[in-house]
Amino acid sequence: RAAARSAWSAAFSAAVVVALIAVALLAASPVAAETEVLTPDADAAVQESNPTTNRGSSVLEMRSRPNAGSGRQNVSFVRFSLASVADVAAVTGVTLELESINQSCTGGCSLHLYGLDDGTAGEDWVESSIIYNNAPTISGDGDPTTQDLDTTNLTLLDTFQVASSGVSTNSTPAMLAFLQADTDERVTFVIYMSDAANRNVHFASKEHATAMVPTLTLEISETGVKALTPDADS
Repeated sequence: RAAARSAWSAAFSAAVVVALIAVALLAASPVAAETEVLTPDADAAVQESNPTTNRGSSVLEMRSRPNAGSGRQNVSFVRFSLASVADVAAVTGVTLELESINQSCTGGCSLHLYGLDDGTAGEDWVESSIIYNNAPTISGDGDPTTQDLDTTNLTLLDTFQVASSGVSTNSTPAMLAFLQADTDERVTFVIYMSDAANRNVHFASKEHATAMVPTLTLEISETGVKALTPDADS
């Protein structure tokens, strides 16, 4: 009986050791990540020379022309829903891709990518009704020689160059920090050109038939992925 008890004790001890090793290995293993690719729930450009015209189904045009009688200042807005992300703090990587389908950028155009801060007036802008005169962070003064974008409620996420047509890729620590700090399950990117010359860049909007639509790719740790259930079935 003593021999049997000793054998059982040895087997139990071995099993405990194996279990502890398995737990240690599991704890040391990296948490699996999910990749989530989002497309905009709204995107639109607004134009200073047509301040009451909605351009929600047009291309995303950035233009900086300080002279009167031209396109003047154009600013683009792109919003993504983050409702499928259970915990934005679990986002470990973020990439925004925009495809330039037309541009006049000999030598390169300088663009600024901003994030619209949570709680800013007009954050719930509507694609079909946003215009220059009601767009968030724009205070139109009717003067084409001035720049009307108010950056008080914007966070600068990236400054990048466009020199030719093709896909622009933006992925910076500032973008990741901005996304991780989100509190309302939506993020609006504001794209703005500050060049003093007569230049413009057209990015494809979500309505474009052939070019790549704006795309936000998130790397999310396993704890940040939300299980979705149908909102309707039959």
